[in-house]
Amino acid sequence: MIIKEVYGDQLPLQPTGPKKVKQPVSVTKTDKVDVSPEARSLFEAGKAKKLEEISGKIDSGFYFKPETTEKVAESILKDLKKPE
Repeated sequence: MIIKEVYGDQLPLQPTGPKKVKQPVSVTKTDKVDVSPEARSLFEAGKAKKLEEISGKIDSGFYFKPETTEKVAESILKDLKKPE
């Protein structure tokens, strides 16, 4: 390979120094959700139905069975062991 001379005003590259890093701009964004009255009504009806089911289970003694008590205790322990 033959390397020839460099002609003209081509100068060797010079380092330009450290590049300036742009600092991140602090931006505060907020989201907004609008829930329709119909959706709120359906949600409340669902909560009422769930509470009614739970109340019925309490009245029937469902939560006082050994297998149910064991499952509830296991669930509580599982929640307590979760990292926060």
